[in-house]
Amino acid sequence: NYPGTFGYVDHVRHPKEHTREYARKTIKYNEKLDANGDISATAIREISILKTLDHPNIIKLSHVEYNLEKKDFLSFFLEIFPTDLKRYMDACSSTERLTLKLIKSYTYQILCGIDYLHRHAIIHRDIKPSNIVIDDEGHLKLADFGLARRCRISERTLTHEVVTLWYRPPEILLNAPTYGMPLDIWGVGCVFAEMCLHRPLFRGECEIDQLILIFR
Repeated sequence: NYPGTFGYVDHVRHPKEHTREYARKTIKYNEKLDANGDISATAIREISILKTLDHPNIIKLSHVEYNLEKKDFLSFFLEIFPTDLKRYMDACSSTERLTLKLIKSYTYQILCGIDYLHRHAIIHRDIKPSNIVIDDEGHLKLADFGLARRCRISERTLTHEVVTLWYRPPEILLNAPTYGMPLDIWGVGCVFAEMCLHRPLFRGECEIDQLILIFR
């Protein structure tokens, strides 16, 4: 098991088709309840967004399972991948860094996925290496849409509790009243730099430290 934005992810086999495997993301109801004791808008939003997406560089949602009687869990079943970009880079030694050809390929695929999201008025809001999955053939997909939001206009007022610190753009760190799709592009730039440098570009310990590193 490993954590996602909300809930935990593990690998399971299909109960009827035993050769088929999925990544199962499970959200416990007691962790994601709204004021009425129902599953929260955050989980519903993630499901609704994933169900509308169909692109070779976006992870696919197979189906959803939930327990109406016990109300103890909600599970997403997603296509499975052997690794993500963070684990892939961590596994590379200092002498086996990503080749320029691979960096170009990965960056292109990330941008294709982001372009698709933005053309459909969706902001991912948490672009980072651990949210980018990779298969054995080098195909890459954006994953973990727990913070994703629909955004019908270029910029709007949204929560600032988004994006992992090292990949957070200045407008979020400075508490700008509005932000939009450029937030994802900043994340892509940070991921690109990390692939080139083999380390995070800005490794701040807090928001102030992060801003200092960015503007230095």
